Amino acid sequence: CGLRPNRTIHFSVEAFNCDSELVHADFQAVTPPSAPDVVMTKVTTPLAQESVAGFRPMAVLDWVPQENPLIEGHAVYLGLADIQAIRLLCYVPRGEAGHLELPIEHKNYTNSEDAMLLKDYWEKHEVHQEQELIVATRTACISGGKKMGYHLESPASYHRLGPWLILTDSVKCLTSFESKYPSYVSRPVTPAWTQ
Repeated sequence: CGLRPNRTIHFSVEAFNCDSELVHADFQAVTPPSAPDVVMTKVTTPLAQESVAGFRPMAVLDWVPQENPLIEGHAVYLGLADIQAIRLLCYVPRGEAGHLELPIEHKNYTNSEDAMLLKDYWEKHEVHQEQELIVATRTACISGGKKMGYHLESPASYHRLGPWLILTDSVKCLTSFESKYPSYVSRPVTPAWTQ
């Protein structure tokens, strides 16, 4: 909402029930830091004089970690462009490098516009919704000198992937805010022997 980072704001919430009884709560929070400056690079061909054998295209996210005692880490979300549907892809805790390499795959008929998706679908093509990577800084909420049980996130930076899709079954990272060990974001579905 245009608030500057690291400012203490006070909230006062009043609620009434049908009997006109009032419930009142006051709390304060520190506004989250600004979004990290994130650069996304798509590496879609091997570098000069490197072998094509074993090359895997990837989206590389780089950012400079911010030094702020309230920052707990950075959340990297995978979203569907222009739909506002997102899910946590990876969590990078504070103190780790601001670098993430995500394998990608080129797919034809990848769009974010409904008309183009429908047109390609009616032409019997396999269609894909365009994806985007969203990076936000996750901060602790302090009230009265104590850490609260909820968090704030900075404004996010958005990076569209165009005709490239993230291979989530090949991404291994922290997949939740509470994770201690990396795991695969998703695993390919292997049919049972009876299928």
